[in-house]
Amino acid sequence: NNAILELQCTITASNENATGVALDGSTIKVSNEKAIIDSESSAISTTDTEKATIEIVSGTVRSSGDSAIVANGEVSLTVGNGLVSGADLSIESESNQINLTLTDGGGVYSSDISECCTIPDGYSLKLINGRWFASYDTTDPVVSLTDGANTANYGELTDATIAIRSSDVDLTAILNKNITEQFELNSSGDITLDLNGKDIEVESLDAIKVEGSGNMTITDSVGGSTVTGVTSAILNLGNLTIEGGTFKGGDYAVHQSTSSNGTLTIKDGTFEAEKALSVEKGEAVIDDGTFTGTVAGVECYSRGGNSPSITINGGTISAPTGATVIGSNGTATATLILN
Repeated sequence: NNAILELQCTITASNENATGVALDGSTIKVSNEKAIIDSESSAISTTDTEKATIEIVSGTVRSSGDSAIVANGEVSLTVGNGLVSGADLSIESESNQINLTLTDGGGVYSSDISECCTIPDGYSLKLINGRWFASYDTTDPVVSLTDGANTANYGELTDATIAIRSSDVDLTAILNKNITEQFELNSSGDITLDLNGKDIEVESLDAIKVEGSGNMTITDSVGGSTVTGVTSAILNLGNLTIEGGTFKGGDYAVHQSTSSNGTLTIKDGTFEAEKALSVEKGEAVIDDGTFTGTVAGVECYSRGGNSPSITINGGTISAPTGATVIGSNGTATATLILN
């Protein structure tokens, strides 16, 4: 009783009858975005003898065979960000003694938690492609997440990007305002970022960072968007398709670095930097676009034992060295294909 467990790592309960974390009048805090409680039974369960406290600041609480959270007694539950996902329900409570508090983004759920909890004033639940998004009601959103039928609005960029990362489903993120913070595009689902005629300009790092196992797409449905980063406009570490927009960086407009595990396809857009496009690992395909570099328009650079390749099917390249191939390291070779 009265014990506090703050989780910043992964707990996996592989036995179908084993609970990830069992609480008897104790407190658990899931406080790291990489923290995971993963169980074939319930991820978190409470007894009916003592009031338990569950705080999900960030991270994932999930069950592949039961409900994510099973409350058998009185529970104080606070969710800020993260995913609460169960094969049955996100939250199960026969006693209906859950005092729910939502903060920040409000979390993402695999079921309608309003069936067992009272949703706090100011928040609403929206079903988007099979996930329930809790977001704070705002008429002036920075980002809207939608599947075309339902939309969740977010007044803070960080809350929206965490919801994207937590959701693991396909959706479109619409940028509604000019922003000066990095947009982190990271998900196991397929995400389309619609710049929507708005600008992203950051004074450090990269303006857009792409990660995750999903397929990411950047487009500009309105036109006129400009994305500007000090190092690069886009750092691609995942699978990315660019369909439009103007991208400007100090070193690179688009950089697919040695840390990348994915691919890049450019269908259109304007790219301006010292090196408009640099690929150091993986594959890139250019179908169209304008690439202007003060040093190189397109660079295929073999580094760290990697063998990158760029296939150019179309587009305009303007730079002192045009398209360049740099270096080889042992068996690693940079490949540039001109079609």
